[in-house]
Amino acid sequence: MAESDFEGLMLEWVRQHRLDKARNVEIGPETNLIETGVLDSVAFLDLIAYVEQLSDRTIDLMRVDPIHLTSIQGLCLHLQAGSRT
Repeated sequence: MAESDFEGLMLEWVRQHRLDKARNVEIGPETNLIETGVLDSVAFLDLIAYVEQLSDRTIDLMRVDPIHLTSIQGLCLHLQAGSRT
């Protein structure tokens, strides 16, 4: 799957699952999903599960730099870097 397709699917998922209080937050690839209140901890874990399903890879939360998990762009970069190892 192309990176832009993957990013688009994640953006759509986040827009559909964001918290009600964040309905007016503009969501883009660089949006910090936690600091803006777009996702809470449960929705964040659901996003990780969705990303794992899309990528057919497991994300080890104990080994990932947390900065890569706060935005869609960061998740894409993490997965891209992992595909080179």
